[in-house]
Amino acid sequence: MRIVLLLLFLALLFAAYRLLRRSRFGLDAVLDDYARRRATEDVTPESAPWFGRTGLPEADERELPRYLRREFGELLDVPGALQAADLVYLGRFADGAGSVHFWRIPRRDGETDYYAYIEVAADGETACFGWGDRSPEQLPAR
Repeated sequence: MRIVLLLLFLALLFAAYRLLRRSRFGLDAVLDDYARRRATEDVTPESAPWFGRTGLPEADERELPRYLRREFGELLDVPGALQAADLVYLGRFADGAGSVHFWRIPRRDGETDYYAYIEVAADGETACFGWGDRSPEQLPAR
């Protein structure tokens, strides 16, 4: 009887191992596809009327829409995903620690207004990227 139980236990253990291994490789394939698509997005050139007109480094301008898509869980190659041209540049505004560049994010599904922003420190270095309901109306234009 013990041998039968041991064999049954080993069979269940082997089946569980095969199932786990199969699902792990399935997950690896999904993650590999996601990483490939993100890498493709990073080298895909986008265009927007505000590129080159903000006074920010080009790398920061191009990173903003990629940052927002990562935040929103979107990929550039999916229909309806945020595009750089969808963002409306609102300008540069003074802040106590430097300045902030704002963009309006298009409304989706009845949302309120949201804004993307890039904070620039007093020394001119990019401090951070962000988005939310922080409004440019709260700051004086620069």
